[in-house]
Amino acid sequence: MEFNWLRLLLLLSPVLLVQLAVCIYALVDLSRRQHVRGSRGLWAGLLIITALGLPTGIIVAGLYLVWGRNVEAPDDSD
Repeated sequence: MEFNWLRLLLLLSPVLLVQLAVCIYALVDLSRRQHVRGSRGLWAGLLIITALGLPTGIIVAGLYLVWGRNVEAPDDSD
């Protein structure tokens, strides 16, 4: 019995596409937001580096979306 890499790739492709979409959404949000928790450059670097790594990409994007962007700045009217 031979291991089929193509079959594995086809099974993982929806997960990778969702993860890539979440990372792109997080990067766009990061570029538009004035205030974030932590360093903007660090967030951008982590999101780009981990974009295709399972499961680190979805974890880093989730951390940014839940914690990193959740800043109440005095001039924000959200």
